[in-house]
Amino acid sequence: MVSKTQTIHIYLLTYNRPQYFLQALHSVLNQNFEDFLVIVSDNSTNDETEKLVQTIHHPKLQYIKRTPSTPSLEHYRTVLSEVSSEYFMIFHDDDIMDPDCLSILSSDLDASPTAAAVGGNAEIFWDTKNRFKRRFFKPAKQNRVLQHPNELAKIYLTFEGLAPFPSYMYRKSLINGLNLDPEEGGQGADVSFLLKVLQRGEIIWENRCIMQYRKHHSQDSQGLDIKDLLQLLNHIHKNTDVSRKSFESNFFRYKSWAGVLKSQFFQTGGKLTDNRMKMIYRAIFCFSPFDIFLKLFIWRIRAIIAGVKSR
Repeated sequence: MVSKTQTIHIYLLTYNRPQYFLQALHSVLNQNFEDFLVIVSDNSTNDETEKLVQTIHHPKLQYIKRTPSTPSLEHYRTVLSEVSSEYFMIFHDDDIMDPDCLSILSSDLDASPTAAAVGGNAEIFWDTKNRFKRRFFKPAKQNRVLQHPNELAKIYLTFEGLAPFPSYMYRKSLINGLNLDPEEGGQGADVSFLLKVLQRGEIIWENRCIMQYRKHHSQDSQGLDIKDLLQLLNHIHKNTDVSRKSFESNFFRYKSWAGVLKSQFFQTGGKLTDNRMKMIYRAIFCFSPFDIFLKLFIWRIRAIIAGVKSR
């Protein structure tokens, strides 16, 4: 199927990852779709990726070298300011696009004129030879349609599963002027960006897997710290109806702090050498109100029961 709109632009953002870049690029160029353009936005501090691009001669490929290199969120903002197509994607250099990705996502947008964006499901794999089949979210009977920022905020805060950020295709006319703001969550500003998108139109979550999401220790999302997480949480409190004392907020604080603690623990070889992490450890495991632990337990039981009923 050919989209009713003009050529779809896919911006492939890359930064010093030539070992992954070619696989990502070929996956985009090999789409079962006709009307698209791939724009490599190279934010690298070296010329390795540029040399790789020079070896590929394809009519649907364009290349832009960002000089000087900028922080990742600034790179996003630059790309968003340059978008000229009605439908577009911002894809990552370490992920793999499935052959039907563009046809599936563009068809969803064609069928829903009020939708500002559509995100697809994805299979996750670690950067090893052994892939495991795990999806970002459990498919429902039909695609999920989010209509209000409150919905997305509660799903995110309770770790229910989201469409991964590089899987989104956007409708430019509905999100024009929006940007990723480092003051709205640091490296977690992709979530605050999607909350703003929901103020412009619906977000569809496509049940079908349209990409494969690579997890590795060098990606930005592995580097979220407490400051970023709390900054994002404050943004959610200011821009949605989710209160600071809600179960969702308490759940997110506990899980986030525990996750950062676990990451720090492994990175230091099992030693808590940072005073701030010691304070977080004591706050979680020594002084946290009992009701948080009880609510976490109840929430898990409810999730298991709901999963059994839906089968």
